[in-house]
Amino acid sequence: MSTVKSVTLTQKENASITRAINKATNSKAKANANANKEAQNKLKSKQAPKPLAKSKGHLKIEKRINDLKSIQGKRDLTMQEIGWKVNATNKLEDRTLSQLYKWMTKVMPLADRVELVGSKKIPTFNEFSAVAPRKLLFGKYDVIRMLQKFNKKAIAKAKAERQNKATTKK
Repeated sequence: MSTVKSVTLTQKENASITRAINKATNSKAKANANANKEAQNKLKSKQAPKPLAKSKGHLKIEKRINDLKSIQGKRDLTMQEIGWKVNATNKLEDRTLSQLYKWMTKVMPLADRVELVGSKKIPTFNEFSAVAPRKLLFGKYDVIRMLQKFNKKAIAKAKAERQNKATTKK
């Protein structure tokens, strides 16, 4: 028979769990607020708003948040619960827009950033978040796609190529 150790959470660990829950719920609240604004705009234009369907990703996020809330209420944790807590907080924190912006500015090679943006000037976080799609969690591929939106030379070149292609077909 194996014995199960119990561990007491420190204040720092409780704070990290609370921070992860707040980040996830704040980004969810922002997404819902944006959805409400869009719905109101559609109502103004006399179109019925489409209800937001919960995707598998949203359900996974809610499950992680609920796991963290249930673990946070306990004083003594088993080793397995500590593992769940660490994994859940990492999965929520590592995929937020601010964490990925930090990754892009510090870890991503400068040559790759210059190639994607088209200049050495890196967009600020506010500019970066303005072009972000309406999502709760992001991936590194999303960061690359957002950086490509700042490369005005490449956008103009692609537009010119499309227009030239359309005129040659006529």
